[in-house]
Amino acid sequence: MRPKLLAYLSLLFLVICVGIGCRSQGWKRVDVRTMQSIMGEMAMAEASFSEQGLSDSLRIIGYEALLARHGLTLQDWDSSLVWYSTHELENYTKIYEYALNDLTSRQAPLKRKVDSLDSVQNRLWRWRAGDIDSVNLLPDSVSYYPAGRYVERTFAYTPNQSYEANTRVTFAVRVLGLGVKGSKPLVLRLQLYLADSTHISEQMTLQHSGLHLITLELPSGKRMRTAYGSLRGFAPSLKGHFLAVDSFSFARTTLAISEPTPSMEEQEEPLITDDTDDL
Repeated sequence: MRPKLLAYLSLLFLVICVGIGCRSQGWKRVDVRTMQSIMGEMAMAEASFSEQGLSDSLRIIGYEALLARHGLTLQDWDSSLVWYSTHELENYTKIYEYALNDLTSRQAPLKRKVDSLDSVQNRLWRWRAGDIDSVNLLPDSVSYYPAGRYVERTFAYTPNQSYEANTRVTFAVRVLGLGVKGSKPLVLRLQLYLADSTHISEQMTLQHSGLHLITLELPSGKRMRTAYGSLRGFAPSLKGHFLAVDSFSFARTTLAISEPTPSMEEQEEPLITDDTDDL
């Protein structure tokens, strides 16, 4: 990965120089520390522009916007690079080394985040294919609802095989921001449709933040075909507040069935014979 980062840094220098002709008039030299702190951002911007296939003119606009946040112009930046490469080669090298190390250190947490999102998405695909029966159904990890917005999240799940009796299913939702002034209760509902065309359901009213669970156990002799769940209501109406849902999960638990222990009455009684005839 380091050679790739180094290539982005080199390409960044070439693109900027070609784009503005490496002008050297009317500019202020940027100090080394500032150059080091911004170089990583410029390299990441170049990588993004390359992936999007932006033209040089659009890239220059992007660089100018980035540098403007630091009170610099593109001419300041480009001319400073040329100056350091000509007059202070050691500092010029330090600028690139710092940027390279900075980008390398950012790769690990970014990769972990991408891997985590990929894992969630993979589990969601398996869920939709009926290959898994326990999953958080939030591919975006957290769902936010601004003040007063209508909240409605639902799911429907049909497993590959019907769930049998002695199976317990749980619908779990965790909400944040509920219970403040302007809050209205949310309604959480779980409904199981059974193979005999009947259904069982449970619902609860949520009035405070936290984890909320609905659990249903399949009755003896019943089989579940499809599960439906929903969360409905409104986010708090107080301006500046919001509602967040960071868990929206469905899980199955098969209850263990143990062999009954024979009672004393069920144990075989010893054979008693009448020996009076032998007397």
